[in-house]
Amino acid sequence: MTPINKRLKDLIIKSGKPQTKVAREAGVHINTLRNILNGKQTKNISLRVALGVAKASGVTVEELVKD
Repeated sequence: MTPINKRLKDLIIKSGKPQTKVAREAGVHINTLRNILNGKQTKNISLRVALGVAKASGVTVEELVKD
């Protein structure tokens, strides 16, 4: 099972977008996104954050959280 932060890092790299742009498009603060990417905030990600980050990364929430 790949941790969500690793999947998200891969998705952001594939999108070719800088983290700041993904955060802005997702409607989350850049520090929130960085905390998720660094594994500091992965247990209780809100649905709003998950939806925003998935959309900004060009995937569905299901793809973001799949096992």
